Parts: sequence; structure tokens; C-alpha cells
Amino acid sequence: MLEGTERTANMRKIFYTFCIVISFLTTTVYASPSTLPTIQSDAKNFDFATGEWILTGNVIAQTEVWKATADYVRVHPINLTIQASGNVTLTIKGIFIQADQVAFNNQQQVANLSGNIKIAFDAIRATASTGTYHLQSKTSDLFGAVTLSPSSGGFINSRSAHFALTDRRVTFTSPIEFELYKEYSGSGISGHALSGEYSINDEKAIFSQVNYHPIPSGIDTSVDTLSYSSK
Repeated sequence: MLEGTERTANMRKIFYTFCIVISFLTTTVYASPSTLPTIQSDAKNFDFATGEWILTGNVIAQTEVWKATADYVRVHPINLTIQASGNVTLTIKGIFIQADQVAFNNQQQVANLSGNIKIAFDAIRATASTGTYHLQSKTSDLFGAVTLSPSSGGFINSRSAHFALTDRRVTFTSPIEFELYKEYSGSGISGHALSGEYSINDEKAIFSQVNYHPIPSGIDTSVDTLSYSSK
């Protein structure tokens, strides 16, 4: 009887821990940390060698605010570490995140994302190879062929980008390739820059050390700073 009670308590702890990693964005704005999800999977097993619970097959966790899915999840109830893999997705009020793998460390409050990362919100699209999300600072860092696709069209390519979700601003800290357009127009700019940032709210980009040309045709121009709004 005691063994069954302890197992039930452990399972509740597992489910709450899993809630943390799959809701690493919801706790910033959209949902209360006390909101617990309903969780289901095809199978649940305990690995005595590693001390981890294993959830496999159609793992789904959801509340009225968000929904998360994965194919395979390992949870360590003592260390509060989680590893999810296989079509890991998170959907929250217009925000969609997808990755091949997500690893979460509760002590560091950091979620590590890897493999075919896709983020979509407010008609903004971003892709990357690897990345991190920091729960306390509400920031995300993406690495490896990062592409930001603004709603007005075009792209901003970089090897790394820093997302500040509170003020909805993206900072690019490596050489940039860009192509941006005015809304409802075929005109725009294309070029390269050493660094820059993009304001999601204003749909405005600011680049430094820029070489660019107007679209559809124009002469290449080099400037120290370039400000461009899609509106």
C-alpha cells in the first residue's frame, strides 16, 4: 500500500516537472506557474539504472492556455532534469515552437533546444540549428544558420541571434545577410551588415557597417548605419 502511495506521489512530481520544460514560455506571460497540465502517453516506465521515468508514444500535455507534444520523454524526479525528443512542439496563444530535442535543467532554469528549431508568432518566422531559452531573463539565443522571416517578406540571415521576448526585439551579433520589403510593395533593400537588430513591434531593422542596394534596382551603397521600416 505504501509503495503504491509513493509511486503516485512520484508520478505527480514527474508530471509537474515535465510541465516546467514544455511550458518554458508560458510562465513568462501567458499562464500561471501553478497551472498544471493534463498529461497522457502511450506508455510509462521507470528506469532503475538511471532513476528516470520514461514516457513514450504520443506524449501530450495541455491546459486551457497551451499544448505540448513529444514522442519520447525522460524525467529525473530528483535532479529535476528532463529530455524530450521526437517532434517536440509547444503551442501558446499564437506562438509555435518546434525542435527535435529539448533538454531542461531546473537548477539552471535553462531549456536547451536542438535540431530543426522553428519559432512562429505574429506572422514572424525564425529557424535555427540549436538554441537556448532562459526562464528567468525571458530571453532566447539561437545559433547555426539562423533565419528571421518578417511578416512583410524577405529575410535576415545570421549565425546567431538574441531574442528578448519582453520588449520583442531581436539582436544579431554576427555578419548578416538581409533582404527586406515594404508592406504591399515590391520595393525593398538587399545587402550585408556586420551587426543589427529588428523590432517586432515596429517592424523596423537597424544595421551597422552596411553594404546594400535598393530593390528592384539600385546602386550599391556603403553606410555606417542603416534604418529600415517595413511599414
